[in-house]
Amino acid sequence: MIKDFAHPGGNTTGVHYSQLEIGAKRLELLRELLPGARRVTVARYLAGNESETLPHLRDAASRMGFEIVEIGATWSSGFAAPPGSAVYGKPDAIYSGEPWMIYGVEHVADQIIRFAAEQRIPSLFWEAEAAERGGTGTVAYGVNMTRELGRAADQLARVLNGAKPGELAVDISAEYELVVNRKAAAALGITIPGSLLARANRVIE
Repeated sequence: MIKDFAHPGGNTTGVHYSQLEIGAKRLELLRELLPGARRVTVARYLAGNESETLPHLRDAASRMGFEIVEIGATWSSGFAAPPGSAVYGKPDAIYSGEPWMIYGVEHVADQIIRFAAEQRIPSLFWEAEAAERGGTGTVAYGVNMTRELGRAADQLARVLNGAKPGELAVDISAEYELVVNRKAAAALGITIPGSLLARANRVIE
C-alpha cells in the first residue's frame, strides 16, 4: 500500500492508470455509439484482475441504463456463451476491459470477436490490437501498454540511479487511446457518430 501518489512512502513507486475511470468511459463511448442499446455482455478473464472493478462497472452501467450480463473466460476453455444464456436475449453489444494480448491469450479476443460477428453486434475492447483484428472489433479505448511498460522502465532506471522509491511520485497515466474501426461498424450497419470520430486517435477505414 502507498500513502499517496505524490509521496508513496516505504519502498514502493511505479505507474498507475485507473481501470475504474476507464471502464465507465468505455460505457459512455458505447452509449454514444448505440444510443438505444440496453443489454451488454461483459466478457472477463477469470484469471485477471477485473473482478475488483466489476462493482464499479455495474454501478456505471446502471446509471447509463445498461443491463450487464457477465460471461467468464479462461486460458484453456476460452470464451463461449454458456448453455442457457439465450434466456437473457440477444445482447446489443459485447464489452471487454481485459488486456488479452498482454495476457498472451489472443485466441480469447478472437473468440469474442467471432461471437460478436455471429450475433451481429459491435464489440468494445481495451487494446487497439483487438479493434484491428477485423470482424466486429469496433472500438478500443485504454492505455497503450507498450508505453506503460516504457514508463515503468523509466521509473526503475531512476531507482537504480539512486532515487528512493518512497520519495518518487507514482507516474499517473494521462494518455488514453481511442481507436475506431469504421469498416467493422459499417459491416454491421452502424454509423460511427462524427463526435466519436473527431476524438479518435486512429480510425480504421
